[in-house]
Amino acid sequence: MTLRHLYIFAIVLFILGLVSLSSCYYDNEQYLYGAGACDTTASVSYTGRIKSIMDTRCATSACHGGASPANGLDLTTYDGVKIGVETIGMLCNIRQESGCSPMPKNEGRIATCDILAIEKWQATGFLEN
Repeated sequence: MTLRHLYIFAIVLFILGLVSLSSCYYDNEQYLYGAGACDTTASVSYTGRIKSIMDTRCATSACHGGASPANGLDLTTYDGVKIGVETIGMLCNIRQESGCSPMPKNEGRIATCDILAIEKWQATGFLEN
């Protein structure tokens, strides 16, 4: 082999190495759903699961809680959250779908497992307790 052939061979190997590294993709359950496993089979109720999601991510005093909740949507109560999901399209916002207002504002997306819990809560009739 000539020096030129070795040079071309080295460049090809380098490019293949870059392509193989950039094509690797690995998700794990903890990354997708947080520290605990995401159980979508258990029943979901407002007091059992949804309230804690809202209190942590949505119902802060600067957003949908406190004396003047944003857009008049109070997410500190069962009725407020139910209205948000049922009629205002809150799931579209928290899924951050195109054409929707991404929520929470100026924060990271709500965990996929929490979104699945809210969807399950809606699908099973908005259980309160």
